[in-house]
Amino acid sequence: MRKSGFVCLMVFSAVLILWAATAMAQGQSAAPSAGEALTPVKAAAPEESVDALLDAVSKRYKKSAFCMDFAQIATLKGMGITDTAKGKACFEFPDKMHWHYTDPEEQHVVSDGKKLWVYRPLDNQVTVGEARAFFGGGGGSSFFADIRLLATEFDVSWGDPELLVKWGALDHHILRMAPKTPRVEFTLLYLVVDKTSNAIFQSVSYNQYGDETRIQFNPPEFTTGLPKDEFTFTPPKGVDVVRMEENQ
Repeated sequence: MRKSGFVCLMVFSAVLILWAATAMAQGQSAAPSAGEALTPVKAAAPEESVDALLDAVSKRYKKSAFCMDFAQIATLKGMGITDTAKGKACFEFPDKMHWHYTDPEEQHVVSDGKKLWVYRPLDNQVTVGEARAFFGGGGGSSFFADIRLLATEFDVSWGDPELLVKWGALDHHILRMAPKTPRVEFTLLYLVVDKTSNAIFQSVSYNQYGDETRIQFNPPEFTTGLPKDEFTFTPPKGVDVVRMEENQ
């Protein structure tokens, strides 16, 4: 089902954020609500190299754990359908994540670095798989720990600065990341990086159908650690458990 591809796009965006970002400066503007109008701005050409920006973003990734609110806009290009969602995402270095959608329906996407769970209470179903298998050969803690490994899995370059005008991203850089091994559910990702804080402000990802998933982030709340059960999932009694490979 095409709509399930939104989950894949969002998860891949989450993974790249784990590679690329530690912090969003407390002075960074809050993310607009899903569907909020964006104000056009004048795009500026990059003044540094891609490698220099990757180094700067990597240095931001020093905190062990943080949580942040997010707003998501997902568009099915062929059907002209746009879905909006919001929730809270938590991360712990180097490879743990928990995306908790609260609106328009509850959904959890959880990974402890080894396993991945996707749970939708409305469907009374949880999909379970190996994180390494789902994310490809770059899975595992070593892959998440070093942003330089991006170059082994993705062709990283500057994105078109005119997209910053379209997305209303004042004083930001844009990175274009194309996977070296094409995937149906994920063909291209843009990361919008704040020029002042070197932090990820927005991710925009696409699949082979041209469907778009855009996620904008509020500044995070840092902590020295989160409870272990934040990044694991135990299916409630009576919930159907489906292996990810059964859906492929």
